[in-house]
Amino acid sequence: MNITKNLLIAIILIIFSTIVSAQETSSIQLKKIAEITIGLNHFPSDSEKKELSEIMSNESLSDNVRILAHALFNVKHNVTDTDKKE
Repeated sequence: MNITKNLLIAIILIIFSTIVSAQETSSIQLKKIAEITIGLNHFPSDSEKKELSEIMSNESLSDNVRILAHALFNVKHNVTDTDKKE
């Protein structure tokens, strides 16, 4: 019984740490997107586009975070009509 309880606790801790790690990664990437947006001057710079590309290709992030990075990547004075629909 004690082994089963300890195993269950270990599994819950592993799952929890995975979820927290994923949320922290999303938070860091969302902060980066916000920083780029705040400093935006008509369109993202080449270095900002590189950062946004990395976010867009990161499969561990949520679709919403990657869509937001994609929309910001495509900004040229305005968000494109296609990105407005996403």
